[in-house]
Amino acid sequence: MKMKKIFILMGLLLALSSCQNELLNNNTLKSGWDKKYDVYIEDYIKERGTNLLEYNNDMNYWKTFFYALARAESNLKPTSIYWEKNLGVSCLSVWSEENCNKYINDWNKNQQNRKRFASKDKRGWDNQTKSFYLSEGLLQLSYSDKRYYGCDFDWKKDKFKLSRDSSKTIFDPKKNLECGIIILDRLVKRKGKVFFNKGHYWSVLKPNNRRHKYFQKYFKSK
Repeated sequence: MKMKKIFILMGLLLALSSCQNELLNNNTLKSGWDKKYDVYIEDYIKERGTNLLEYNNDMNYWKTFFYALARAESNLKPTSIYWEKNLGVSCLSVWSEENCNKYINDWNKNQQNRKRFASKDKRGWDNQTKSFYLSEGLLQLSYSDKRYYGCDFDWKKDKFKLSRDSSKTIFDPKKNLECGIIILDRLVKRKGKVFFNKGHYWSVLKPNNRRHKYFQKYFKSK
């Protein structure tokens, strides 16, 4: 009987080890600024950043700009997630992922909540995932950006994955940075500048926002 218990225990330990390895393999994207990110930025600005180059044709400026933006938004963590409930409450940063997902799912099942929230503030509703906005990846973008900006995110594939699975398309640093370039290029075309207080996609680029100082700090430090 003792031997049987030992074998069962060993089996459980092996299974646990296997699960841990799988989770580690699912989180292969490392925090920090990879030099290849600068290559992505330069290549895509040359392809899609006409307005950015008219605003400032110094490529080093834009490499530093997107570095500072990513650091201020996600602390350079490609798998970073921020729940934009009412455009400001972070669920995943204060709860466990399991509890957070349960809360979001329960909330979404309540049709009255969905109807009230969607009609009250459509800015907080993601038309791709049919749920609250989740800002994700290096530049904290959302799946709805595929519709509005043509970003290369695939919710149909990603919805079957764990929320922090690094293989999600929105976590891909290249896709995330390219999407950010499209968004900022369009903003510069409309506004003629990269810093303004109203209608900006990123709060850290608003001079009147308290978090703007972090963008400035990181821009100067690179």
